[in-house]
Amino acid sequence: MNKLEFAFMLVIWNDILQSFKKVNKVLQNEDLTLLTCANLYRSLCDQLEKMRDNFDTIEMRSKELLPDGSYMITRKRIRKKMANDGNTPDVDLSSNDKFRINAFYVIIYKLRIQMDSRGQIYKEISTRFDFLCTSNEKVNVLACAQRLVSNYPEDLNSELSDELIQFHRYVMHKNGNSFKFFNQANLYKIMWEDKITSAFPNVGTALR
Repeated sequence: MNKLEFAFMLVIWNDILQSFKKVNKVLQNEDLTLLTCANLYRSLCDQLEKMRDNFDTIEMRSKELLPDGSYMITRKRIRKKMANDGNTPDVDLSSNDKFRINAFYVIIYKLRIQMDSRGQIYKEISTRFDFLCTSNEKVNVLACAQRLVSNYPEDLNSELSDELIQFHRYVMHKNGNSFKFFNQANLYKIMWEDKITSAFPNVGTALR
C-alpha cells in the first residue's frame, strides 16, 4: 500500500470516472441530439489528452495522498545484444518514467481509442439522420433523403423527401409558423401524439 503507483491509480481513476459519470448522466437525456452525443465523446477524448499531458500534476497529488510512497523498483533486465544493434547504449528509465510510459500512457491511450470510436459512431449516424430535424433551406433534403434510402432500402422508399418537407410544414403550422430545432425523439412524439404516423410512414420509420 505504500507504493506510489497505488495512490496514482486512485487519483487518476477518480478523475476519469468522475468525468465519465457526468457525461453518462447527460447521455441518458432523451432530448439530446445525435451530434451532441458525438461531441460529448469528443470532449472526453480532449479531457483524456489533457490528462496525458498532466502526469507531473497527477503525480504531485498522489504524493500528497501518500507522502511516504515511492515507485516500485524493478530489476533491470539484461537484454542480449544482437548483431545489428550497433553501439547505441540501452536507455535506463527511472521508476516514474517506466510507470508513466508502461502504465499511465497505456491507460489513457486505450480509453481515448474507445471514446473516439464511440464518438465516430454517433457522428456517422448524426450525418445520416440530422437532416430529419432541421428546416434549414441550405440542407439539401432530396440528396440527404436519397442517401438515407440507399442505406436502408428495405425500410424506406423514395417518398421520404416529399413526406419530410410536408411534415416539417405541419410542425411549423403547429408551432405558430416557427420551426425550432427538434431532435428525433421530439418529432416522433409529435407524430405519435397527433396520430399522423400513417400520413408520413417513411418519416416515422426514419425517426424511430
